[in-house]
Amino acid sequence: MDAYFAGHEHQLQHLKPSGSATHQFVSGAGARAEGLGKKKTQPLFAEAKAGFMSVSLKEESMLVQVISSEGKVIYSTEITKGQ
Repeated sequence: MDAYFAGHEHQLQHLKPSGSATHQFVSGAGARAEGLGKKKTQPLFAEAKAGFMSVSLKEESMLVQVISSEGKVIYSTEITKGQ
């Protein structure tokens, strides 16, 4: 499994461009959130609210959870090798 994590967009996103094996995660809404605007890639998840991501790694999988500033899991995905 390939994953790329980035921040600073002031948004919470999970993207996977068509034809790409790499999952892209943006977790930049710790301090404030900004509007999503138009994206080239349709996101699997996108939220313009304050929050953060939690990542748990296992040998064959990765669990990514998006947690709101209120402490609620608002998105969760588990990615396995070869997916």
